[in-house]
Amino acid sequence: MPEFSRSGTIYVIEDTSAPIPIHVEILLRLVDLDGAVIPPMAFILAAERYGVMSDIDRWLIHHALSYIAQLATPEDASFSTNLSGSSLKIV
Repeated sequence: MPEFSRSGTIYVIEDTSAPIPIHVEILLRLVDLDGAVIPPMAFILAAERYGVMSDIDRWLIHHALSYIAQLATPEDASFSTNLSGSSLKIV
């Protein structure tokens, strides 16, 4: 399963030689300059407060789909992620 950094780099955190499971959950993690993982609720609350959560969700969708397109996945594989409610708001 990939882990994305804010720089757009994709880090694979599982053995790539292992078969891809039928269902994969894509999780977003933010890594600070010292390499420490910032807890999701810490950066999500800040992103929502400053109105950039929809931008982060669009970034996640774009990069996740680009990554998934490169995989040799079974036909019945499924992928999921969580999105902010503000990203799903109808305008």
